[in-house]
Amino acid sequence: MDTDKKITPLPVNMPNIVFDETLNPGFELRVDSIRSHIKVLVLNGLCEVFGRELPVGEPVFFHAGENIAIFCWKQTRIQICGEFEQYVSE
Repeated sequence: MDTDKKITPLPVNMPNIVFDETLNPGFELRVDSIRSHIKVLVLNGLCEVFGRELPVGEPVFFHAGENIAIFCWKQTRIQICGEFEQYVSE
């Protein structure tokens, strides 16, 4: 008898993609004024949020009131869904 069960997260309704860019190494995407929540998806490359690497191809969620900085170690394509403000610094 197989007792292992796969846990599948519930789908989260998200607005359309509002940020879809490729950032160069050494660039940092600052995201603030998050309303409700955002979904960050790294399509390729290598980046981190405050020392924690973001996985490629797996969505990561951040919530209202959070301010994050996504630092790119390699050229990285990032998509973000949700309502927020952002700017890129070098």
